[in-house]
Amino acid sequence: MSTTTSSLAERKQVKPEAESRVTKGMLPQRAPNKRSGFLMLVLALAVAGGLTVLYGLSQAGQITVLTTNESVVRGQAIEAQDLTSIEVGKDTPNVVEAESAEQIIGKKALVDLTAGSLVGPDNTGDSVNFSSEETVVGIGVAPANAPARTLVAGDTVRVVFTPSDPETKASGVSELTGIVEASSIDENEGTLVVDVRLKEKDAANAARWSAASTAAIVLDGADGK
Repeated sequence: MSTTTSSLAERKQVKPEAESRVTKGMLPQRAPNKRSGFLMLVLALAVAGGLTVLYGLSQAGQITVLTTNESVVRGQAIEAQDLTSIEVGKDTPNVVEAESAEQIIGKKALVDLTAGSLVGPDNTGDSVNFSSEETVVGIGVAPANAPARTLVAGDTVRVVFTPSDPETKASGVSELTGIVEASSIDENEGTLVVDVRLKEKDAANAARWSAASTAAIVLDGADGK
């Protein structure tokens, strides 16, 4: 009798634990949150759409303009091979659109343009600006009568009278100070031609010396000394 009573007691002690395990095993699984996944999809689509709109707006605000692909010195005529194009904001000042390149080709650089400089009406023109009391004279000299270094726009030079006959003297002055606007080699004549900006009163002498092949060009410092 005692054995039977003991077995019943053991069963009563075990039953709550077993029932607990059964109860836990029967808890319902939580269903996936479909609403959360839907919201994430909507958010992703919204971000993608926003980026597309921003890209479209940024492209709409761009224009293709002219820029230099190599250095162009002040006074030098701009040629087609000196130019390339780049995209910039449509509100960028002092630019010329690439489709209007013919407006720039043949113009002169009013300042030194380094490679990559934007090209526009503020830094190009028909001629380098100078005062009404100045004039530009093209002076042809033998290469031996000029520096070996290429003369570039902005160089300060002296045009010196160099007659072949030592007894020949200049009328009034024997040298003139000016500023180089451009220079080039005349392949046909084998001479160096230098455009020099001079005071108007000196232009006649410079032209006369050049025509008589009695001119030499000396390169001075920036201060003319």
